[in-house]
Amino acid sequence: MTIGSGDGVYRGRTGKERAGRADPGRQAAKPPSHSSVAGRTDDAEREIALLSDLQLNCDSLLAAARSALATADDMAARGRQDRRQAEMSQAREREVAVATAGTKAAQQLIEHRTRIDELVARLAPGPASAAWDEVDAFGAASATPDAIRLGTLAVPAGSGANVETRVPLLVPTLNAGNLLISALSSRVSVAADAVIGAVLRHFAAVRPGDLMCQWFDPQLRGALAPLTALREGGSPLLGPALTSEGEFAECLDGLTRDITRVSELLGGRHRNLGALEHGAGESGEPYRLLAVFDFPRGFDDRTLEKLLRIMERGPGCGVTVLVHHDVDAPVLPDVDPARLRSHAMVLDVDAERVLLTGVSNLRAELDPAPPLDLAQGVAARVAAEAKTASAPAVKLAEVLPSARVWGTGTSAERLVVLMGKAGLQSVSFTLGDNLDQLHNVLVGGAVGQGKSNALLVLIHSVAAMYPPPEVEFYLLDFKEGLDFAQLGPTPDNPRWLPHARVLGLESDRLFGVAVLRHLRQEFDRRAQLFKAASASDLRSYRERAAATMPRLVLVLDEFQVLFEQNDGVTAEALSLLDTLARKGRAYGIHLVLASQTLSGIEALVTKEDSIFAQVPVRIALKTTPSESQVLLQHGNGEAARLRYRGQAILNRDAGSVESNQRMTVAYADRAFCADLRRQLWEQHPAIPPLVFHGGKPAVFSQALNDLARAELGVATIGMPVSVSQRPLSFPLSDEPGRHVVMIGAGSEPEPPAGLVPGYEALATLQAAALSLAWRPPGVRLRFVMFDWLSPEQEKAAALTDLAMTLQAWGHEAELVGRSQAIDRLRLLTEDLNDRERGATGLLTYIVGWGFHRAVGIDVPDPISLDRPLDVIHRIVKDGPLLGFHLVGWWNSHKAFERQVESNFTLAGLAQCFVFLRASQGEVASVMGPFVEWHPQPNRLLAFDRTGSERGSV
Repeated sequence: MTIGSGDGVYRGRTGKERAGRADPGRQAAKPPSHSSVAGRTDDAEREIALLSDLQLNCDSLLAAARSALATADDMAARGRQDRRQAEMSQAREREVAVATAGTKAAQQLIEHRTRIDELVARLAPGPASAAWDEVDAFGAASATPDAIRLGTLAVPAGSGANVETRVPLLVPTLNAGNLLISALSSRVSVAADAVIGAVLRHFAAVRPGDLMCQWFDPQLRGALAPLTALREGGSPLLGPALTSEGEFAECLDGLTRDITRVSELLGGRHRNLGALEHGAGESGEPYRLLAVFDFPRGFDDRTLEKLLRIMERGPGCGVTVLVHHDVDAPVLPDVDPARLRSHAMVLDVDAERVLLTGVSNLRAELDPAPPLDLAQGVAARVAAEAKTASAPAVKLAEVLPSARVWGTGTSAERLVVLMGKAGLQSVSFTLGDNLDQLHNVLVGGAVGQGKSNALLVLIHSVAAMYPPPEVEFYLLDFKEGLDFAQLGPTPDNPRWLPHARVLGLESDRLFGVAVLRHLRQEFDRRAQLFKAASASDLRSYRERAAATMPRLVLVLDEFQVLFEQNDGVTAEALSLLDTLARKGRAYGIHLVLASQTLSGIEALVTKEDSIFAQVPVRIALKTTPSESQVLLQHGNGEAARLRYRGQAILNRDAGSVESNQRMTVAYADRAFCADLRRQLWEQHPAIPPLVFHGGKPAVFSQALNDLARAELGVATIGMPVSVSQRPLSFPLSDEPGRHVVMIGAGSEPEPPAGLVPGYEALATLQAAALSLAWRPPGVRLRFVMFDWLSPEQEKAAALTDLAMTLQAWGHEAELVGRSQAIDRLRLLTEDLNDRERGATGLLTYIVGWGFHRAVGIDVPDPISLDRPLDVIHRIVKDGPLLGFHLVGWWNSHKAFERQVESNFTLAGLAQCFVFLRASQGEVASVMGPFVEWHPQPNRLLAFDRTGSERGSV
């Protein structure tokens, strides 16, 4: 039996009204799929009405049977006047009348029961109508049901029915209406158990994640405690018990906002949330249950008005209210419980039975509370499946415009960013226009909820809309960098995103600051151009200068890494980011800041007003309640109520609760995105982006190619951590002190697998030697290389191969082992003496591999008392003027100081320093106390006393 709405009871239809219903003899419909039962379609409504008629007919059949019996009795009474003549006839007629009525009732009851079973299977499949002891029916979620079982209706035995017949008592809820169970205090447990059972059936029958429930429990009954597995891990499926009037009022306000949002989503084109899901396949909105126990306790007139508005508008917007009404509970003067009856389907539970007005011969019984183990099992299953559930995919191709118009937009006014769908509507936002005043974006969400996909959708959406002359991307990933790697050239795919100018893969803080510096320089350059053109923004500049100037979009994934330490890097990053966020918009510079977590970042807390206030667009994927309020706004925990991976809250008003819009972010299919980039790459040829691999060494061949052969005496030591691609080099002129001193152990005590201690120093020395030898043909140099390395390091350094390479390039290259080192150093004294007397010779580079391991270098000769170390001192002091330069590695500054700067005449003379894994103290002893250095793999700090005081990384 289904219960109607209106005055709270089912009113039987007349024969004419029932005749107008669908043909009772029609074939049973095919059990609906998930998508087809998501809403209360017209077929579902007709079937529910038919079920009501058929069930009511059971009552009518019993009445018809009794009428037939009464007719037979009347016939028998009329025949008593001539008992003798009519006795046999009357008996036969009564017997025939009773048999005919009973047979008809039995046949029609069987027919109705069959039709009822068919309709129940369609309207309330599986757990929506199964008895509690049918445990197997609760093992898997079914389609969104059109009705929920509350108990049974019983047709008594007799009058043609040999046994009592029971059928489920069904109540339409989702998309249809609310439920009110009104009971005496003595029957509170019966009514409360029915509400508990209804909540469990909804969770069991609806796809995991598609239903969320909140409950008001002013008497602290803990009625839904068996379902607490639905709250584990911060899951939003089941909220905590609301026990105070204040908490409940906030809940009602939140549901009111939900109804308003869904109503806007329906837009008058769909009757209810189910109809939208039926048309779109997914609405982006969950169904919501509100279970209220012990009404009217905890209610005043304002709370009642809020609840009534929700009950009136909620069902069509996916919000269903289940109310347990305690008839004997005290009531405040302005609270009228009877007002709920006009907005709900009502069951009245008196001292002995459940009253269904208008049905006199059918007995209604409410189901007891579900068994504890069943409730806990269903809750655990739903919670587990909801964690892995994903929103129905929205392909990026469905969101983007036709490929015919790709790359034809202009960014002079704004950027339009297409992100996904809400129901059938595409969801987008704008950046840069003077109307909406939206310029920067914040993206966040818990691990695995689709943040990286959202960034790829944003990037490819903009790239598809606008050609490279209109938009340029600076893309930095401060974690693994796998997602952005596909946007640059690779060995097996030379194509790249033509809009990309910088790709930072596994970026670190220093490179992030370098990119921010570069954009600040571009900011200053544009400011000068705008001033000269008397332009106030990008649009007016392009009009007045008749020139195309692209918008610059900086995407920082896991940007909080920039602020992880309380140091100078954080301070500079904050300052630069603050300037770009506040002022960059006028010059066409936009920020996209993405993070899995913002909580606990001390540096951001102090800058929240100046930076986050300039980031009005927020995209919040599923996350925790506290993180949702950081991403959006205090009090806005909507991102914690999202159901699936891939769903998000789009907010265009700095996280204001009233501006929340739910959406399903499009899926950036890898193959589709690759094809999109290929087409854009073919249409718009562009130079490759600068690709920075933070966790990998620089490619020396690239540095050598960028180094002009005509540049004589340049020692290249690496590629700078900056947007500039110019190799980092020391020019070794004939000025005093032009030597290269490398300081640091070069690697941690246990270097990465396959590498030896000091591998960074060995590689840097190789690079310096090869770059010094990179001369025009015919220019000859001399390299004297001293080897004090360990056998393991010597093998890794491949010094013999290095010497052969230098010789192949036309230079003299001599490799001196440790056993010949002392004698060879003494021979250099003669060269120095000859040059002091005016002799000429080849420009000579003394390359020392591990001076700290040079044994006996400071031992005086027994005859002349000269030390081999004195030769090094002469080269450091006068070598450049005589055509000698020193390039050497010491594992610590103390070792260098002991060998070289212990001679006070040499202190501070060497000008070019390379710090590898040197300590902060060692760096400070050369560069001063205000330089910070945090050694990392494959990194060095280059310092030239004639250049910048802070050096270059």
